Amino acid sequence: MAQDPLYRRIAEDLGRQITSGELPPGTKLPSEDDLAKRYGASRNTVREAIRWLATSGRVVSRSGQGTFVVQRPAPFVTVLTAGTKTLGGAGVETPGGEDDRDQTTVPGKKQLDVRPEVATDAVAEGLGLPRGSDVIRRRETRTIGDVTWSLQASYYPSAFVEAGASLLISPRDIGEGTVTYLAEKLGLREIRYRDVLRVRAPDPEEARLFGLPEDGRIPVFEIFRTGYDERGEPMRLTVTVCPTDCNYFVVEVDRTDSAAEEK
Repeated sequence: MAQDPLYRRIAEDLGRQITSGELPPGTKLPSEDDLAKRYGASRNTVREAIRWLATSGRVVSRSGQGTFVVQRPAPFVTVLTAGTKTLGGAGVETPGGEDDRDQTTVPGKKQLDVRPEVATDAVAEGLGLPRGSDVIRRRETRTIGDVTWSLQASYYPSAFVEAGASLLISPRDIGEGTVTYLAEKLGLREIRYRDVLRVRAPDPEEARLFGLPEDGRIPVFEIFRTGYDERGEPMRLTVTVCPTDCNYFVVEVDRTDSAAEEK
């Protein structure tokens, strides 16, 4: 059987050291010259090995500094099912809330971008609006330490602003949350939501934000959450994108009441 090329064997050996903790996150790899001597290889072969590790998201090269083991956060667990006491539910848009009480790592908000725009066909359909309707987009990134955890965009009909919910268009955070704000300001109470999840390759912006290889080797989750009011009308669409290598999702179903009724 043919042996793997030397650059792959070097990359796999370094990868084993990363996995075992011998080369912990944040560690600077030895120089190309040192690695070439260690493995009896040319510098070009070492560069190929490092390129392979970089493509798989294990290391990152910084100009003028060297190559470092990537520091990925421990997997973040999000409970997608809603708590009965939390208006608008828990899950993707409110990590660290009531349903995530066992989660020790809570993401912080990094950047908020608010703007009016013309809805794409997917957004218009999700909100039950005519094609080409005006919507308000509230987009933000969430971070864990220095690592970007998710990219999230929530869309609302522009009619909500005209009806008096003026903070939707403000480039400031809404402290109580938009779901609670809409309930208080417009009497629109979100009573249920529907999640659709899919996995896809990251686009170039997402690969850059999440520090992922652009070849799609590490995909992203994309969660479409549509919230519905008491009339059954969609009132917001939230699209969350997050990397698959550091995110787990949990759906909890408690049938205690159903079992009691059957007895």
